[in-house]
Amino acid sequence: MSPMPAMRRRIVGAPHPIIPGSVITSDRFSGANVTNIRNRALDLGLGGSAKTWTQMVGTTNGIGITSEMAVRSGTGNARRYNLDAGTGNVYTSVKIVTKPTQNFLYMVVRGDGNDGPSASWYGVRFSIAAAQLFKSIGGTLTGLGLALAIADGTTVGIKVEGSDVALYANGLLFNSVTDTSIPDTNHGVGFQHNTTGDGFVLDDYLVANVA
Repeated sequence: MSPMPAMRRRIVGAPHPIIPGSVITSDRFSGANVTNIRNRALDLGLGGSAKTWTQMVGTTNGIGITSEMAVRSGTGNARRYNLDAGTGNVYTSVKIVTKPTQNFLYMVVRGDGNDGPSASWYGVRFSIAAAQLFKSIGGTLTGLGLALAIADGTTVGIKVEGSDVALYANGLLFNSVTDTSIPDTNHGVGFQHNTTGDGFVLDDYLVANVA
């Protein structure tokens, strides 16, 4: 039986729905409230090695921490928060505590060194009611595969391995597609959002090697 949510935050290394390989890094957003996770060291609450969030353009508040969860912070367009996973074949996941109020939040893998309108990456777009695989090629977005209906509390994951791009919900494979647009030499992971009003609450971010 899973621990109650109020207790879960106190259990370091609590079970995660799926960890296909060794953990690269993780963040349970513990500690003091902040208005921007830029330059924050990940807390490694689910294991892994030390890394620090970077913000690829500017310093506008976009993702902060409230009550040990990641939240929309400020009203600006904060663009991309990035980590170097050290590999392009990777699994990332996050718990959607509260779904976005708009359709502009992405969890990114295989990100290149660009931001926003010129960026290339695979990712999961979180919307008011669903999650779906997407790719960005030079900033042009294309949906991949079927959309997954999600509820608050769903843990959503994306795995990229070679040309396989797969979407997971609570540890179960939902669908996968084959795509060769973005090379595995791109190692960026993190979050991208491109609007001024997409409220959300996130928790338990994890980056792992594929098995």
